[in-house]
Amino acid sequence: QSHEHMQERTLLLFLLFTFSFYQVVRADSDAAEYAGIIIPLFILFCCCCSAGVIALFRMRRPAIDETLLHKPNSFNIYRAKTTCCYDCFSSIFSCLTLGIAFPWLHVDRLREINRLVVFSGNRAEFNGEAMDYCASVCCINTLLSIVTFGFWQCCGCAERKERKWVDSHLRLIDFDESDKKINTAEFFFWQASPGCCQTTVTLFISSLTLGLAFPWFYLSLVRSNVRRMNFAGLHANFFGEPIDFLTQVCCFNCLMNIITCGFWLCCGCDDRRRNEWLDKHIEKRTEVIV
Repeated sequence: QSHEHMQERTLLLFLLFTFSFYQVVRADSDAAEYAGIIIPLFILFCCCCSAGVIALFRMRRPAIDETLLHKPNSFNIYRAKTTCCYDCFSSIFSCLTLGIAFPWLHVDRLREINRLVVFSGNRAEFNGEAMDYCASVCCINTLLSIVTFGFWQCCGCAERKERKWVDSHLRLIDFDESDKKINTAEFFFWQASPGCCQTTVTLFISSLTLGLAFPWFYLSLVRSNVRRMNFAGLHANFFGEPIDFLTQVCCFNCLMNIITCGFWLCCGCDDRRRNEWLDKHIEKRTEVIV
């Protein structure tokens, strides 16, 4: 239903813009001379944008692995991503509309990502709306970034506010009601992601060591991230070892990038192998550590 609302609002924006453009051309005699060329081009642009919206909806749905559902140690967290084609066309379409369509496209992307998340065999539903996202996140972050001369954005406060908004619009679906630990409205999932300072320090130290320390510092971030997650009262631990990550992921990806002249990285296979390895080394935590 929300997808239909998004299509209706997009169509309404096109109609309003077309009407405004027609009024400008009608009032300006000089512009009227070029109306025969500009209006058909504008209609063609609208058709291309409409075709782009349809293509985005067709490309955006990767399949859910049904074998992961209702299994305590099944996780699909780092692999929960939209397709590369969807992200690419979404960015292009957002630029073509001068950012007007960004809230709708971004909320739709968040909805698809959360649809793919599986945490200890359980799934959640994202019910956020684009207009609420625009008012509660985009406008506030933009205003505070202007007031603080960009520090609000650079310090990660804008991203933290967005993650909090996303968590507040998650609700658990299709779960085992006999599990007393489950709280369908309690989420600290996306907010558990490492902060800007932690990520910067990790990248800086990894650069100083020419990447040799990357597995140890990167997995420490992942371990901290997974440990802080609260998925409707469910918790998890990460048990991956840096040596295994180095041999099974880093070395393998480097070798494949050399063999394929970088196509392994460009096609997203590098990220896919890393994310798959991370998800397979997550297990359900039975005891909550405060």
